[in-house]
Amino acid sequence: MAKTRSQKEHEREELERKLKAAKSVIFASFSGLSVFEQDAFRKECRNAGVEVRMIKKTLSRIAFKNTGITIGEDEFSGNTIFSFSVEDEVAPARMTAKFAKSFHDRLVIRGGVLNKKVITKERAVALAGLPSRNELRAQLIGAVNAPLYGFVNAMRCNVSRIVSVLQAMKEAKT
Repeated sequence: MAKTRSQKEHEREELERKLKAAKSVIFASFSGLSVFEQDAFRKECRNAGVEVRMIKKTLSRIAFKNTGITIGEDEFSGNTIFSFSVEDEVAPARMTAKFAKSFHDRLVIRGGVLNKKVITKERAVALAGLPSRNELRAQLIGAVNAPLYGFVNAMRCNVSRIVSVLQAMKEAKT
């Protein structure tokens, strides 16, 4: 059943709100994906805090234009699926790339928007290779703690040597 003009306007306004709030948006073509595969993709994305929407090309072009984001025609070739995240910049790209590997040619990243700037397909794929925010935090904590662990181990080693020398001196006197 065709959507009414008011439904389309509401959908466009909602997309504009999402575009303004999102830290990143990835768009991909999904020609050939079954409904089951699309649902699996949506469920995995939802669990990762990523919203997935399929929006008509014309409505999406208008919404992007109204938010000041200029998108080329090649990003919208084929059926287009949009992945949004307001929390994690990397999550939409990572989830889309993960599914693109398992569905091969049927899910193809076309490009994206990162912090209100258009990124190419290559940059979107590179973004997918970055670790998540929590992984980056863990790496930072590990990098900060590594010198401290080294210092503590060095001090413990020196203290044990001093104790050994004092023990040897005590035994020598007796």
